[in-house]
Amino acid sequence: MAYGSNCQCLDSSAGSTSTTYNVVDLGAKADGKTDSRAAFLSAWSSACASNAAATVLVPSGSYLLTRVVFSGQCKNSVTFQIDGTLVAPTDYGTEKWITFDGVIGCHHPWRHT
Repeated sequence: MAYGSNCQCLDSSAGSTSTTYNVVDLGAKADGKTDSRAAFLSAWSSACASNAAATVLVPSGSYLLTRVVFSGQCKNSVTFQIDGTLVAPTDYGTEKWITFDGVIGCHHPWRHT
């Protein structure tokens, strides 16, 4: 199971300054085999705590992501930009794979492939 696209959370009328947190720079591996959960959580935590609008960038490649919860409330607008593919583990069962908890105004037009 894989997902791609954008998630913009907490619309904000704040200034146009934006910071990008690239999951690869934080340790994610684009091999589709190495669990990148810690890098994704690190990028999310930094983006969510940012005083300016921020983007979590997932560049091209395949990223194995075990069950993860992205928690809010964020200080400002956060865009989850997915240019690559998120790969679910084969054994995640019936649990929710990716969850946004306490994040206000999040909409994610992800396409499931």
